[in-house]
Amino acid sequence: MNVTLDPADKPAIYAAVDQPTDVRCQLGDGADPRVRLTRPAVSQTVTLNGTTWELLFEAGVPKAGAYPLACEGDGVRFGVGKQLAGEAGSLAGGAIALLALPTVGFLAALIVTIVVLARRRRVV
Repeated sequence: MNVTLDPADKPAIYAAVDQPTDVRCQLGDGADPRVRLTRPAVSQTVTLNGTTWELLFEAGVPKAGAYPLACEGDGVRFGVGKQLAGEAGSLAGGAIALLALPTVGFLAALIVTIVVLARRRRVV
């Protein structure tokens, strides 16, 4: 089957299966080495309408377009979607900023207070 993939979407291949099984997938026709499937660095699962989908492969494509995809595995349903780790990373970055900004503000206020007190002592 052909699937439409866009590298900006960070495409990924997911599988829904109840038990461990061997899975094989091939993206593209093998002519372009930039079209590839790689194992993800992190484990991701998504539950949608009662079905749990596990991230199997990250799909690397050079440009948006239709690509042939062939996957096989006993009792496995496959789906194409987006990687979610990047979104979790931006959420973590936002949480760090939420904690870091008040800390920076407190340190700036402390430094200003110390400088003002030191100058007042010098004037007297």
